[in-house]
Amino acid sequence: MSKTQIFVTVIVILCLIVLIQNTEVVEFRFFFWQVEMSRIIMMGLVLLIGFIFGYIVAHNKSKKKDKPF
Repeated sequence: MSKTQIFVTVIVILCLIVLIQNTEVVEFRFFFWQVEMSRIIMMGLVLLIGFIFGYIVAHNKSKKKDKPF
């Protein structure tokens, strides 16, 4: 296994441990909406959105380096 694979595996395991420990129901308010959901679902969604946003930003930076202007 490469160092990158080990790093990603450790991060995924740590994220799963944190998610499994947080199973209470929480109330989420956003402007006029009020949603009750399990904290594990909320944290998982936020984590997924963060990874997607990070991937998009990193992907766009690498594209800009390829262009001459």
